[in-house]
Amino acid sequence: MAEENATQTTDRLGESIQSQISITFMDNVRIEAGEYLVHVTIPGDNAAAYSAIQLLKSDLEFANECLVEADKLGIPDESNLNSKALIFAGIVAYARAFVTSVRGVRILPSELIENGVAFDLTIHSYLMDLRNKHVAHSVNAFEECNTTGVLVGFPEKPTRPNGIGFVMKSSVGISRQQLIKALGHISTLVAHLETESKVRRIALFDEFKALHAAGNRMELAPIPTLNDRANVGNRR
Repeated sequence: MAEENATQTTDRLGESIQSQISITFMDNVRIEAGEYLVHVTIPGDNAAAYSAIQLLKSDLEFANECLVEADKLGIPDESNLNSKALIFAGIVAYARAFVTSVRGVRILPSELIENGVAFDLTIHSYLMDLRNKHVAHSVNAFEECNTTGVLVGFPEKPTRPNGIGFVMKSSVGISRQQLIKALGHISTLVAHLETESKVRRIALFDEFKALHAAGNRMELAPIPTLNDRANVGNRR
């Protein structure tokens, strides 16, 4: 009984972590019965960029899922916990794809526009400002609070202080019209990253074959491990 209770407590206090292995076979040569598959790490900047693109796409897909679910609830609503939480989560995930990080690759709007990718700069700028000035930091006037004092008295007679209060306004900061535009914009970006991923995968496979033919030693691909929460503030 004690062991059962201990297991239940651990389950309730832990965390579910997602791990994923994705393989796109590039060689048309038949894999025979008995042959084994070995996952190895490909070194180099191109391989690192390919990995980064997968994370960028994951961020945008998550942002899209959050905003889709938020839209099902109707107009963005500050008083609706799910509406606000989904939109804020979606905005933060969207911005992750454009800011500098250890990934080494981020989406550059100017580069996409130069290459003819349909990029809604207006909605992008709004989402980034919303993240930077409201969601992540309290800077703009989308939330305000003013302290008030209460005076009590009869008309035309002296008043007396009677209380302290405040007047507060808060909002999610985005209209449903803007949210719908954001969904279309994000879907376009996800499609672009999918195309970019395919192009890079072909080039990377040629590089992989060249490295293998040259006899370069390759390390086994790492096995996903649990997070060490003591490193929460450290760079990976």
